[in-house]
Amino acid sequence: MTSAIFEQAAGRTADTEAMLRSLLKPHVRFFGPDHPNTLNVQRYLAGALRRLGRDTEAEDLYRATLDTWERVAGAPSEYGVDLRRDLISLLCQQNRHDEDEVVPLQQQVLTFVGRDFGPRHTKTAIERAGWPTCSARRAVRKRRSPPTGWPWPTRNGSSHATTSGP
Repeated sequence: MTSAIFEQAAGRTADTEAMLRSLLKPHVRFFGPDHPNTLNVQRYLAGALRRLGRDTEAEDLYRATLDTWERVAGAPSEYGVDLRRDLISLLCQQNRHDEDEVVPLQQQVLTFVGRDFGPRHTKTAIERAGWPTCSARRAVRKRRSPPTGWPWPTRNGSSHATTSGP
């Protein structure tokens, strides 16, 4: 597992994926499919898949890992919160900000952190401040348009240069 983490840190995501896939079968065989070590390998593998742009596979693996963790561990835990954050980040990256998916996950994270640390704790405040971020991004993207007269290209390569000024 450590080698896979070093491969990831070195930017060799494809090597990381191959290593983690080769680790997953022995972990399932030795520890079992519900063991925290096996679930941790699955979480790292989902992250590698995400970095490779294979978002559907990553999402499926994040969800399966979270479901297994919640079934085995019972009560919400820090690990479950981290898995939810990973899933929220993936969904936001895909611009899937709908309230049916992201908001319940964000509420679960905020509930856990607030219960664990208290309503006035810094971690709770940080989670509360970041909670609307994903949903707000979509609204901002819809409203934002570059001012006219920009001579440089935008992210998609088009230029906003115009002949008439404001």
